[in-house]
Amino acid sequence: MMKKFLCMALAAMMIIFTACSGTTEPSTNPTGADASSPTANQTAKSGANDEEVVIRMSSNISHITWDSMQSHQVHCPDFAFGRLFEMDADGNFDPYECEDWEVPADGMSVTLTLRDDIYFTSGNHMTSKDLQFTLMRPVNDRTMISARTYSSLENVEIVDDYTVKLVMNSPWPTCIEDINSLPVLDSAEFEKLGEDAYFAKPSTAGPFKIVNFDAVNSSYELERFDEWWGWDVFENPTNVDRIFYTLSAEDTTRVSALRTREFDIIELVPFDDTELLKDEGFQVLETIENRHIMLGCNYAGIFGNQDLREAVSLAINRALIVDTVIGIGWPAKWAWSQGMASNPNSKGYEYNMDKAKEIVSENYDGNEISLLTSSAATARVNELAQAIQSMLMEAGFNVKINMMEEATYDVMRSSGQYDLAIGVFNCTAIGEAYKECTEIIGADIFATSCDDEELFRLCQEVNGNCDFESRKAAEIAVYQHVMDNFGPYLYLYCTTGIKACNDRVDINSMNVDASGNWNILHLQVS
Repeated sequence: MMKKFLCMALAAMMIIFTACSGTTEPSTNPTGADASSPTANQTAKSGANDEEVVIRMSSNISHITWDSMQSHQVHCPDFAFGRLFEMDADGNFDPYECEDWEVPADGMSVTLTLRDDIYFTSGNHMTSKDLQFTLMRPVNDRTMISARTYSSLENVEIVDDYTVKLVMNSPWPTCIEDINSLPVLDSAEFEKLGEDAYFAKPSTAGPFKIVNFDAVNSSYELERFDEWWGWDVFENPTNVDRIFYTLSAEDTTRVSALRTREFDIIELVPFDDTELLKDEGFQVLETIENRHIMLGCNYAGIFGNQDLREAVSLAINRALIVDTVIGIGWPAKWAWSQGMASNPNSKGYEYNMDKAKEIVSENYDGNEISLLTSSAATARVNELAQAIQSMLMEAGFNVKINMMEEATYDVMRSSGQYDLAIGVFNCTAIGEAYKECTEIIGADIFATSCDDEELFRLCQEVNGNCDFESRKAAEIAVYQHVMDNFGPYLYLYCTTGIKACNDRVDINSMNVDASGNWNILHLQVS
């Protein structure tokens, strides 16, 4: 039977302005016809045949890497790679590349059926072999960074040309959610070129194809893939022909570029810039994001002492951070946003600087503490790190900020090279906390060196639990223990996303899903 699930948020992007004349080089479509001849797909392109709609995009969400298995946070746009399912505005999964799926109640298998009309940009036909190859990569190499997500997957069996069966070694209750945004790889091209050459310019199956990629400067260029199966399937497909993207970690740089009409759309707009943009005629869209910002504590150092972890929590004025630094969102009363599935309406954390100072004076030797963060972690991350540093130093801690670019940050955090680390995690649209309980906390993938046996026992009650209500209760028990013991994570605040665009963009076409994220599939640009 068809199952509808909630998905994890997809990485979002932005856009810019140029509308210019141009022509495209003739190419061969998967059927062998000359793509320069009039076809149904080409007549669906917006405007005259000699006119392109060009957009430029920028974000600081994460560094660019096309291999989703080798990064905790990956910018891997679905409009280039495609995805298995589509999330609607209510948070349900609908068919996309995968037209049907069956999930038995025991969570020990999943059957997926692909559409039969999907082609990669190489011209190769997507079949069950490609899906099998993609899903088996983390099974065959358990050292991959994202392999823990697939730890329950034992094998992928080909049923027919377009159907595979995932066979588990233990229940995987959130399988559909976890693989929703999985980019299916072109196995023939991968095997022909080798891993490095393939990911330098991969063959993809989304509505846009990669034509240029600069890994050093984190930029790329995409152009419309006229042979994409979806142009004749979805109503009101995007009229965009070409996309330019450049990573921009600085909030002020993105806002300035929007104001000078370099960008059509920017994300992670600082709250204190929204009124200025509105006054200048830009459109501003606020969306609820199921993301929380947290502080990881390394138990291998001084924060193996619960009293000092409590002192850190007591010294952080979460409400002040939200009100004066971030400008929007909610102080953390729990790991997830209010109203999410695993949120019991907790009263939250206490702020008490005097108590924090007392604990510090009795337990701390004055050695320097490293506060690790990424330059692309979240909006206003520089100001956030400075605010935390200031509050902890007022309590008596000696704190140094280590601001790293994201690839270095990933390595340092995963190898435990920090005392405190600012982190970000996303949940599904209803707040499903399975992945965080089983991987981030239960498997300690960010090297906190937590040695709390009771916490790990509680995480095991979540792991493999296919009953949603029982699993939710187990997740609540995990988070209550984390909050009561002030670690390994201290939750800071939950975010609201702010996007802004100029008058070229029809803001109503941004196709925002239940998690507050949007994709380019229906975006209309003048």
